[in-house]
Amino acid sequence: MGRKKNIELEKVQKEIKQFSEEMHTKNQKRIKNGLICIAVVPLFFLLLMFIMDTAKVVYLLLWVISLFIICTYLLLVAYIDDRLQTKMKELGVEMENADEPLIGDDV
Repeated sequence: MGRKKNIELEKVQKEIKQFSEEMHTKNQKRIKNGLICIAVVPLFFLLLMFIMDTAKVVYLLLWVISLFIICTYLLLVAYIDDRLQTKMKELGVEMENADEPLIGDDV
């Protein structure tokens, strides 16, 4: 009976480890996409502000709001990833890609 529980425990630990590694990889992709958005979306509103002759204040406001929204998104992704890695360390589960930063060399 004890051996069966041990095997089930190892299986659960393996699934948790796999899930956390997949989440870390997805969070790296989310950060990369967020950084691209932080360059493209405000640039779009900035271009609209200078091209259009109407209500420049509206485009400026949209530009600033988009920056805040994207920055909030990036902070949340980083916080979620940090909490995930902290919980994995508390559980004693070693992740293979835990040392890889969210912002890798390919960004």
